[in-house]
Amino acid sequence: MRRRSTPKDSLPWLLTKLGIAVVVVAAFPLVIIPWHEQQRALEWQAYEAQQQAQQAALLQPFKAAFAGGDRIAVLELCKSEFDASYYYPRPAQALAWSEDRVEAFVYVSAAQYGLRRLTCAADGITQGRIDHPLAALVPVEEGSLADPDSESPWSRLEREVALAPPDLRSIEIVVRPDTGGLLQRRVRRAQSGWQIDIEPADAPTFPLLSTSPTLLATQAEGSTDAASTLPAAAKAYPMRRWSSSTTEAFEFLDHALPEDAKASIVGLRFDDDEIEVGVAAPVSGLEAPYGDIDFDPWGAAVNWLYPRDEPPGFGCPGGVPLAQLRSTFLARCGELPGCNPRTHFSIADYSCSQSSGGRWNLHIQSAN
Repeated sequence: MRRRSTPKDSLPWLLTKLGIAVVVVAAFPLVIIPWHEQQRALEWQAYEAQQQAQQAALLQPFKAAFAGGDRIAVLELCKSEFDASYYYPRPAQALAWSEDRVEAFVYVSAAQYGLRRLTCAADGITQGRIDHPLAALVPVEEGSLADPDSESPWSRLEREVALAPPDLRSIEIVVRPDTGGLLQRRVRRAQSGWQIDIEPADAPTFPLLSTSPTLLATQAEGSTDAASTLPAAAKAYPMRRWSSSTTEAFEFLDHALPEDAKASIVGLRFDDDEIEVGVAAPVSGLEAPYGDIDFDPWGAAVNWLYPRDEPPGFGCPGGVPLAQLRSTFLARCGELPGCNPRTHFSIADYSCSQSSGGRWNLHIQSAN
């Protein structure tokens, strides 16, 4: 007996099922992809919330200390945080105190004519760089100080702050680089205006060190009495983010490196807050086959011709001129995803490899 076809076996029914399958397949990406994007967005929101919570926890001691009004407790917290900022102690070359911040100035770079500024306030620790306030007195060669003060800058500041009258607005202390003696400036708010006291009376002038908005507003007020006028603020340097613009970084290196160092570069590394340059001898002042020169975010050399027996990276013995390296770097960068001279990546390593026939290799770490 011949079986009668059912509706499920009919051609229209099969076409209907096929159409449903096509619709399901076509709709799958429209449903799944937005779902994945939504999940990624939720994960990123959770990550940001976690980061914000961690940041808030880190800032809580600062907010509590400055809100509490205990000046000595603020000094102790800030000094502890300053000391923890570096692997080894860096003696303060200058200090500045005001009600809303404490600032320490220390040597970090190879150049003794500039100081790293560490600012401690309710929003935590920030850093900057200024010219040395007494740059004209910095000795050409290091040696023993002629008349060092028996009191350290921190001890002096703690004593002054502990005994400070209510009208005291700021204290600034500077170590003379030629003798080690302490210079001090105190600013008080008197009925007749601003009173500025300098010790010793014949101390050389130095710029305003505090970045307190109150002091800067005071400076802007001006005064007909020169003795009641605050000096100009110390020259500060802009903070660069080297990996955000390798074009700017190469232009900086062209001005910062001596000609003999620019003639033979054996390695480069661009980071957010540092440039590392490897050079090959002969370079004036280099007594090893190779040397490192490192620059901080403010363009100061934190290492100058640190000697090395071997080149960085994978070790090509010979270097190339900076101009040639810049050209090949930018060309290679343009070929890699996430690398653009005008956009931000996290780290770029550019070095030569003997194992690849002397070819330069560019390794990029994404900012994400």
